[in-house]
Formats: sequence, C-alpha cells, structure tokens
Amino acid sequence: MASAVQCTRADPPSDRHDAAKPLSGALVGKPHRKLRVCVLHASLEGSTSVFSEVDPHAQPEAYDPDGLYDWSSAFLKKATSVSQLVDLVLGQPGRAGSGAGAHGESPRQPSSGPPDVYLNLCDGGWDEDRAGREVVEALERLNVPYTGADGAFYEPSKIDMKMAASYYGVRVPAWVHVQARGGRQGVEAGLSAVLAPPSRGGLRFPLIVKHPSGYGSVGMTKDSKVTNEQHLREQVARFVDGFGGALVEEFIEGREFTVLVVEERLAGGEEGAGADDGCSPPERRAWGPVAYTPVECAFGPGEDFKHFDLKWTDYDSLRWVPCQDPRLAQRLKDAACATFVATRGVSYGRCDFRVNAAGDIFLLEINPNCGVLYPPGLHGSADFILSLDPLHDHPHFLASILQSALHRHAQRQPKVAPAFCLGPAARQAQAQAQAQAQAQAQAQAGALAAGEPQHEDSEAFAQASGPDTPRAAAAAAAAQAVVAARAVLGGLEGGAAGDTCDSSSCAARSSRGSSAEPSGSSSPSAQSSRGGADACSSGLSAGGEAGVPPAEDPGSSAAAWRLVALVPLRAGEVVQRGEQQPHCLASRGFVERRWPPGSRQRQWFDAHAYPLNDQVLVTRGEDPTQWAPLTHSCDPNAWFSGLDVVARRDIEPGEPVTLDFATFRAGDSVAPFACRCGAANCRRRVTGLDCLAPWFGQAYGSHVSSFVAAKRREAGL
Repeated sequence: MASAVQCTRADPPSDRHDAAKPLSGALVGKPHRKLRVCVLHASLEGSTSVFSEVDPHAQPEAYDPDGLYDWSSAFLKKATSVSQLVDLVLGQPGRAGSGAGAHGESPRQPSSGPPDVYLNLCDGGWDEDRAGREVVEALERLNVPYTGADGAFYEPSKIDMKMAASYYGVRVPAWVHVQARGGRQGVEAGLSAVLAPPSRGGLRFPLIVKHPSGYGSVGMTKDSKVTNEQHLREQVARFVDGFGGALVEEFIEGREFTVLVVEERLAGGEEGAGADDGCSPPERRAWGPVAYTPVECAFGPGEDFKHFDLKWTDYDSLRWVPCQDPRLAQRLKDAACATFVATRGVSYGRCDFRVNAAGDIFLLEINPNCGVLYPPGLHGSADFILSLDPLHDHPHFLASILQSALHRHAQRQPKVAPAFCLGPAARQAQAQAQAQAQAQAQAQAGALAAGEPQHEDSEAFAQASGPDTPRAAAAAAAAQAVVAARAVLGGLEGGAAGDTCDSSSCAARSSRGSSAEPSGSSSPSAQSSRGGADACSSGLSAGGEAGVPPAEDPGSSAAAWRLVALVPLRAGEVVQRGEQQPHCLASRGFVERRWPPGSRQRQWFDAHAYPLNDQVLVTRGEDPTQWAPLTHSCDPNAWFSGLDVVARRDIEPGEPVTLDFATFRAGDSVAPFACRCGAANCRRRVTGLDCLAPWFGQAYGSHVSSFVAAKRREAGL
C-alpha cells in the first residue's frame, strides 16, 4: 500500500516516568500542585440510547497508580451540558454536579480549585439523547484545554472517512451509500447501483450493511452480512427505516486489526522560540500522530465480524493478539497515521482494518473519541491495545493526551485580533490631555502643601489665587491645555477634525510610528484584545459603523478597526497564517455584473480587495468574525512570506499590525490615497504604481505578493 503519510516516532518511552513527573501543575506553570483533571462523562440518566445498558463509564483514575493528577468528574446531560460546563469552568458547584452515571455514579468535585484540563469522554451521536458534539463546541467556546476530538474531527460520516482516506492512499472496500432522500425511488436507485454488474460499478457478494455514520456497531446484527439480493433488501430497509440511510460495502474476507493513533511529542521536533505547529514544516513540528502496536481481533467459531451483540455483550468469545508480523504491523501503522491525518485527527482515534489473503489492507473506519480507559476487567479494544503494548500502556496514554491537550490549547490562542483603535491625532490629543491633567493635579497638590485652598477646577483655583501668582498662572495654563485637548478629542469623535486621507480608510499610527488605513482579508475568528499600548478597545466607540467604509472621507474618524497584536511577536514569526487557509475570492467580471458602483458591496471591494491576478481578487467574505482589518504604513512592522504575514520587526502587544499596501495591491485599478502614517519615510501619497519605484525592491525584496512580483518582472525589475 502506498501511503502519503508515514507513521512517526515518539520520544523514547524508557524515561516515561521521568517525563510524567512534571505532569502535575508544572504543565500549567503550577509546579507546587498536581494537575487538576476533570473527567467529563455523558450522563445516562433517563437516556434511551442503545448504549445506556451496555457501555460502562470509563475510570481513568484507575490508571494513575502514582497519583500524578488531582481527579474530578462530571456527568453531563445533553440538554444542560453547556450550563454545567460554564459552572465547572467558573468553579461554581451549581449545575456542574447534576447528572449521574447509568448505575448511580456520583460526580466527584475537584479538591483544590477549577480544572486545568478536561478529559472529555462524551461521545453521543448527533441523533442520540446523550451529550456529545455540544460538549466539544462548549469547551471550544469557553476556550479551555480538553482531550479528544475537536469539532472538525468529531463524528465524521463513514462516507467522509472513505473519501479522505482514499486521497491519502489508504484503500477502502467498494461501497454504495443508499439514501432515503427522494423516498423509495432514492432507495431503489441505491440498490440498483449495488446490484449492477461489477463492470458498471456494482458490488460483489458477500456484502455488509452498516449505519452510514454511527459507531460502536450500532444497528448491526449477525444478519448484516448478506449473500443474496433478498437479504440485502431486508437489511437495507431496516437501516433506512431506523437511521435514514444505509452503507453497503463489499465484505472483505480475511483478518481484522485495530490500531490506536495518539498525538504525541515527536523525537527531534522543535518547539518554542515562536514556533507554531500550524505554520512549521512537518519535519520541525513538535507533535504528531504515533500509532501503537496493531492488535488482531480473533473471532470465535461462527463469527467473522463485530456486530453489536458481539461487541457489547458476547465479547468474551473475542481474543486480542498483537500483530506478530513486523512488516504488516508497520503497514498498518502507516495506514492508521495516514487516516488520522486525512480526517483531521486530534488527540487520539482508533482505526479498524481488514486484511485479505493477498495482504491488501482496507480501512473500515476511524473512531474518534473511541471507548477507552474502561475499568480493569471491562476493557474495550483500545484498552486491549494499551495493555498489550509495553511501550504505550495506560499511564503513557494518559500522559500523552493530557500533554497534547494543553499544547493544542496553547497553539489555538490567537496572536492577533481586530480591535477598535484610536487614530494618531486622537492618541496624541489623549496623551496631551493626560499630561496636562497630571500637571493640574501636581499644581493643586503643591497648593495644598503650601496651605492654599484646593479647588477641583483649575480655573476657579486660578481666580482664587489671584492673577499674578506663579501657581495661578501654571494652573490656568494647565486648565486651558486640558480644555484644548478635550476639544480636539471631541472634534475627532464628531468626524470634524484630525487626520484626513483620500481613500476609504482611516489613518492611524502604531507606537513604532506607522499606520494609515485598514484593509481586510480572511483571518482567524476575532478575539477581544488584551490591552493597551495603542488605546485599543474591543468595543465600538464614536467614529463609524464597524467594518463598513463610510460614504464620506473616513480619514477624519478618530478611531477604526485594526488588527492588533495580543502577544509579543518576534521578527520572522508568523503573524497571520495564509497558507492552506480559506480565502473569499471574486472575479472583476462578477463584481461589475452584481455590484453597481456606489453599492456597499462595491465599496468594500474597491477599498479592501487585493489581486491574485488581473481578474481574480481576494475580498472580504460575509462573515465579520473572519475579517482582518489590516493597516497601511510606509514603514510597516509586517510583510509577506508567501501567503503568510510575518513580523518584519518585533511587535508588542496592543500594537497594530501594519503592511505596506503597495506590497500586495498594484496596478492602475488601485485608487491612490493620501497617507499620514507618521513614518519617517512616509510617501504622503500611496498609489498602485509604487511597487515599480527604484527603492521598492531594496526595501521589501521577495516579501511581496506573487501578483506584485509578477508586475515587477513585467516591468523588467
């Protein structure tokens, strides 16, 4: 089997216990205490799920023999899971402890404070009454570390699995998805596709009928394997009636294996110094998928596949044996890692394979959030893998998924976010007002020390002191300065004074002396700024509608939306990832046909779009949470590296991210604008032809868009 992804090697496990020692609070900067781990179970109280009577609750604390962690637990109900999680995160008992296990298990409160990480074992399907995807969505929205599948990896359909794995070189059994869409005609169309001659894409008996999305062998019986058309129709009808569709596959005669894939720290991987796994080349990534020893499922007499009863009630007839063939084991590991990557796997997942007599490997499915960490004596297939692999046992698995959860959470934190920032004139006036207010306070303090009466108003103080005293003159000057500064601020907020420019953008300047007008492109979701150096605020103040270019000259606005740094960004560090990210594209022809001049959409396009070629441009999408209001500067603190925006120099928290618009917007169609970015080399006027100027290549080199680079080549530069 040719696979695009090879299984990677983790750090040597011989020092596992030494590596596990810091898996107390040291992992979250609290070395004096244990790591607080809250186990999230799906409450089975009142559930009608088929799993409510057969699926025992996991017991991860049973695999912590050295007491490395401070354990707690919660049983989440589907209807109240979000409110329960909010209470847990806030450290309030409230509803967090509601719900119970199938056999009356009670939640366990943390002994010393809110959890540091959540071990999420909620795996309810979208059509179940058990907590599942909504728990993942709440954990992501609450921005807390958690183990298990994220929103993208949670419950992929078997159709999605097959398509993704096939693109990564992993073979899958021939299949047909029978859908009830269109009623009986749709079902008959699917059956006709199954029963067509193999030369026309039909399938060969024996066949197996499955749930198209479910897991845990849900819906499958011993009769799900069929050998003729009549049995096929019966099983398809049962799945269509019960689940709205059926997946029909060719049954692969042969052996069945299962492989557990876990995100682990990789040997030789780099981390730190601004490293970002999402932007680093694969050979430098600190974390990646590691496949554990494949285990074969040996069936008892009369059984050759895992139907529901065999998996959940009659499992004593199954035996689990580590794969003894090193070459086959490595091929299974490679296929499992490829499937994990193809389906955007995170944390861990279990892959099931069939191997035919010729040695061909076929993926049956990948199970994110597979059942694991069951109590001793009630092991599932993943637990058997851990118990049979001396290098990757239960404590090692726990350490790996907790570490990767904390790492993934750290990587998920945004480096930049939109914030509503004052322009340079407004910031200058604000600073002047603050300075003069401080002078006023000092003058009044001096008067109080001299025994003179204190007045809240400097003008009144000046009158009381007499016009000829030095203190009175100083206080009067301070009062006049404060009034003048407030007037400037008021005029700016009213849109009457301050910076001006000729384009639909707002002038501003960062603390390093740069910025002029905001533009937009696809970006990570907006997060509120953490603060401060450039008087940024996450709220909207006077000066314009959020994200919408006003009809009048916006340069007079006191403030505008800008992309600001949330954390220190060092020179060369990726600020905003553009490689392998979605972008909103529009052609000039489409824009001219659909958006007349003067329309809001046309204003957006003219002000913010930048070209990939002469006819196709990147523009703002309809989702405002994905906007990135970039700011122009003639001496920017960031520039392009391919499609990524990287720091040109160090950028401090609160500082707007600035780009020279000439590095990605060029041509006669680009409207020129007046610039007051405040940089020492400010050009005063920015045009679409600046990229052809003699100084441009020396200033930016290759840190320009491919479109601008092409225009320079056409000009012989």
